Amino acid sequence: MKLRDFYDLRLELLPQPYMGNLETAKVIILLLNPGYTTSESGVELQSGNLQRTLRENLDPAKSKLFFIDDNFDWTAGGRWWKSKIGALLDAGVSKDDIYRNLAVVEYFPYHSAEFNLKLDITLPSQEYGFEAVRNAVKRGATILLMRGDKRWFKAVPELKEYPNVIKPKSTRNAVLSENNLGAENFKKLVDSLSNTAEPLREECPINYDFMAEPSEEVLANAELHAVEFVATIEAKEREREEQKRMEAMSS
Repeated sequence: MKLRDFYDLRLELLPQPYMGNLETAKVIILLLNPGYTTSESGVELQSGNLQRTLRENLDPAKSKLFFIDDNFDWTAGGRWWKSKIGALLDAGVSKDDIYRNLAVVEYFPYHSAEFNLKLDITLPSQEYGFEAVRNAVKRGATILLMRGDKRWFKAVPELKEYPNVIKPKSTRNAVLSENNLGAENFKKLVDSLSNTAEPLREECPINYDFMAEPSEEVLANAELHAVEFVATIEAKEREREEQKRMEAMSS
């Protein structure tokens, strides 16, 4: 596998491994990876407010699903989430409920128009997300497995037998509605997000060692994230080449 196999990743954009308070959220949505539209590498990349918010959102203590804020409804992420949560708002769930009780974890943190990566490595930010999901299971959170169930089951085997996993009828649309989730599951989602929801079991703190502590420079510069990712891939390639060389010498 060569570095060119990953050409469709938009490494000029900041990664989005998660959104929301992963330690306390009553509902965790599992997705594959952030999508990509041309506006994200154009006008959105030039928006200081958006880029600052994206960087701040990498801090677990400050992270929230900010795309549902009206200030960001012009962005690709804002338009995407607006199309997904309309039924929840109609059912009486407020945006404050969503800020407080919902979090999102991406299986892979980097943007692409299509998810067709064939990675055999796991990045530190992925391990952090997987650990967060394991802890969500321990405290009894509702898990919406919206996309990539096979990958998620492999990464977090606990999900296979977990009774509080909800899967949609359509993974392509991923809309949070009664039609897509079923009446019973949609009611469960609404109840979990609302203020009337019962408190979860004792919180399970996340092991932050799974996510390397980023410097301020790394958080401030998307290019450094790209360098970090490329370096990881290239190191893996060098390891493979050395293994092949050793095998050839011993044969």
